Amino acid sequence: GSSAITIPVTFTLSLIYKDDPTQTILLNATLFQLYNIVLIGIIKGYVKRKRPHYCETNTLFLTKGVDMYSFPSGHTVQMTLLSTMAIMYLNGNALKLVIITISLLISLMRVVSGRHFISDVFCGAIIGFISTQVYIPLLWIRAETIAKFVPFIRN
Repeated sequence: GSSAITIPVTFTLSLIYKDDPTQTILLNATLFQLYNIVLIGIIKGYVKRKRPHYCETNTLFLTKGVDMYSFPSGHTVQMTLLSTMAIMYLNGNALKLVIITISLLISLMRVVSGRHFISDVFCGAIIGFISTQVYIPLLWIRAETIAKFVPFIRN
């Protein structure tokens, strides 16, 4: 859920899985997560919804800027993006089920841990799904373009 984990993981996997389709999907997933960081920051900065009153402020001491705000759940936005891409591009229902389950558990834990209201998570899922549907047709980078501009990726 945390972009500090999911972005390096998807990028590292793109360096490991060098076949064109897999690498292209993973690199685009990495870029889409970066786009979502900007989108989430803009929304949080605009809405400025405070976190639930039962969220212990002493556990947020490392939180800076717009991440002090609750709406939307960034973890949920990112995991929904990755789950949606998994459904669209991965083969094998078992792997899809694992990714969707992890996504749902992370989203649930955001509410259970007191970090977010249910509406933050619900709207985060909607934003994650819609952003995926927008990014893929508008911002998808094809394998040929990746090979041309980032040749070290293919080696």
